[in-house]
Amino acid sequence: MTEQDDEDKTKPASGDGGWSNLGVVARVTIVGVIGTLLLGIAGLILELMDRFDGDPSPTPLMLAPEPAATETPVPAVEIVRINYAPATDQSNEYVELRNNSSESLPLLGWRLEDKDNHGFDFPEFDFLPGTSIKVWTCKGDNGPSDLFWQRNSPVWNNDRPDTATLRDDQGLIVATRTYEP
Repeated sequence: MTEQDDEDKTKPASGDGGWSNLGVVARVTIVGVIGTLLLGIAGLILELMDRFDGDPSPTPLMLAPEPAATETPVPAVEIVRINYAPATDQSNEYVELRNNSSESLPLLGWRLEDKDNHGFDFPEFDFLPGTSIKVWTCKGDNGPSDLFWQRNSPVWNNDRPDTATLRDDQGLIVATRTYEP
């Protein structure tokens, strides 16, 4: 055999894209695969035609159900109000908190602070479910619904916006509330 003979075996015959160089088995396999694909497509088309069958309200496709609408959860503890007092009288200055949960919350280690980092560290106190407490800036004796910061001066700004932030015993923010005087 010459080099020319070897070269002729690897070149496709002109005009047929190399089809004539494929063996009989390869050609039958390719035709079989194409035939199987066409039969599958034809079957799918017939199934879809049966489904619609000229009926203007075809059988609906089965889709995953949409998730039910959810309400915004009520926070376990929220800052209900910041009652800032005039700079000359802090006796009416307090922050009111509400326990919206169904559990008593031990507040030891929690902290209430303003944006200037004036902080009130909660003493041992069980915040009962469904109740409110006031954290007063002034001096006083703690009770079941009142805690006192024991400060001689006001905390909450009277001349510019301020934010109260409540943190749990891990330092995570539980609630915030911003006000403008």
